[in-house]
Amino acid sequence: MRVLSPDRGWICLLGAIWALVLSAGMAGSAAAQQQPISDQAAFRDMVNANTVTILGGSMTGTYLRLADDIARTVGDKHNLRILPIRGGGAPDNIRDILYLRGIDMGMVTADSVETFRGKRFFESISDRMAYITKLYNAEFHVLVGPDVQSLSDLDGKIVAYHGSGSKISGQLLFRRLNVKPAKWVKMLMFEGAQKIKEGKVAAVVRSTGKPVRGIDRVLKINPEIRLLPLQYDDVLVETPYLPTRFTHQDYPSLVPKGETIQTIAVGVALAVYNWKPGTDRYRRLEKFVNAFFSKFDKIVSRKGRHPKWDEVNIAAKLPGWKRFGPAQRWLEENRMTASSVRSGSSLERQFKAFLEQRRSAGRFVPGNTDAEGLFAEFVRWRDRDRRRQ
Repeated sequence: MRVLSPDRGWICLLGAIWALVLSAGMAGSAAAQQQPISDQAAFRDMVNANTVTILGGSMTGTYLRLADDIARTVGDKHNLRILPIRGGGAPDNIRDILYLRGIDMGMVTADSVETFRGKRFFESISDRMAYITKLYNAEFHVLVGPDVQSLSDLDGKIVAYHGSGSKISGQLLFRRLNVKPAKWVKMLMFEGAQKIKEGKVAAVVRSTGKPVRGIDRVLKINPEIRLLPLQYDDVLVETPYLPTRFTHQDYPSLVPKGETIQTIAVGVALAVYNWKPGTDRYRRLEKFVNAFFSKFDKIVSRKGRHPKWDEVNIAAKLPGWKRFGPAQRWLEENRMTASSVRSGSSLERQFKAFLEQRRSAGRFVPGNTDAEGLFAEFVRWRDRDRRRQ
């Protein structure tokens, strides 16, 4: 029998231990090499689980800027990721909400749905689409030269449109007012200003939230350009169109101080595919609705946000549209009613002051909101006023 010296015994024992360590290390290394696969899958699920998308419009348009305001204010890292996406305008957004994979919401004009009714692949569109909230009113900017005095003067003339949404809304509005241009042509308002100067087109129609960027550039191209007044007609009462106006504050170069130019606007909505309860997409959108409505005041008070947020009333109804289930439920659970205003009370006096402010700003027009929604907006206005004091 061979007897090891103490030193050699310890060396062998240490060698055996080291071999075990190496073996365990190699096994751990193999396990470590496999572990990231599982972690990566879990991370992917987490990134996608609470992510929603919002289709906007052009890079310089109101749609995308509002979508960005929502993402910046309502988004909450991985708990709720909101991705604004450049869209092609109201008609394209409707198509993409219904059919494009990965699209949850989009901004559309209230009248744009009319162009799809009865068309193939868009059957039952009123049931398949819903709205979360009405956002703001997109004003019709009809830019003309000095020879056009009224909308009827465009009958039989060539009219340009800036953007697909402007084409759809412009054609629908003109049709209701019985104005029939000879032709509609697509071009940016800058090119349109030059074409008006050359007499090749009679007007450029752009339906978007005021104030439009680039008006000073338009005037440099054609100093005779002006905004055509649009009078609200009785035939528009039961439609998505509303009376409004442009002020000197909106367009200092086009509207003299103390004067206004009447125009017409169409409501813009945050639209959504009407997912059924129990689906994952429904769950994500319900999460978004609750966060969006709960943080709405933060959007309004956010520095640098788009001025059109001043018009947004989340409780306002959109005629002809169905409200998305989670949005309707949130409003019902957080209802504020105008019945809270008692005659002769200080609250009533504040409410009257609020209405007067809206009127002086050209924002209070018949039919632009319901009583409950208007009172809810008043409460937010009062709270903001208190914080400023």
